[in-house]
Amino acid sequence: MKLNPPDYFMTLLIISIITNYALPTIKIVYYPYNLIGIILITLGIYLNLDPHFKYKKLKNPIEPTEKPRTLITNGAFRISRNPMYLGMISILLGTAIIYGNLISFAFPIILYIMIRTITIPVEEGILTKEFGKKYEEYKKKVRRWI
Repeated sequence: MKLNPPDYFMTLLIISIITNYALPTIKIVYYPYNLIGIILITLGIYLNLDPHFKYKKLKNPIEPTEKPRTLITNGAFRISRNPMYLGMISILLGTAIIYGNLISFAFPIILYIMIRTITIPVEEGILTKEFGKKYEEYKKKVRRWI
């Protein structure tokens, strides 16, 4: 089974945008408070780009089911074992806050559940197999999310 969290993310982002304009909404966040979403989107972009460039530099595969070459523990990986997933959720949450409608808040929750139950168990199993004690020590020092 191919696990592709960016596909989950993009699908949910597109659905979020469409539902914001196509369905009646219940507004729960209003201007200027909805501008907080810009901060979360910016943070989410950083949390995706920093690891992406580290993966490329170290020639590590980004696909969760492929064998990693290196255990990356610096940059965004110092604060989260899953910074790219955290970034995707942050972007969806930021989008929900900007739109301010109730239904948009379902999408970051759905993505969290999908990643937490489908992707992370497989990925952590691979990392444990490849890096053993080194990965276990990293898990003790760095939380899964934040």
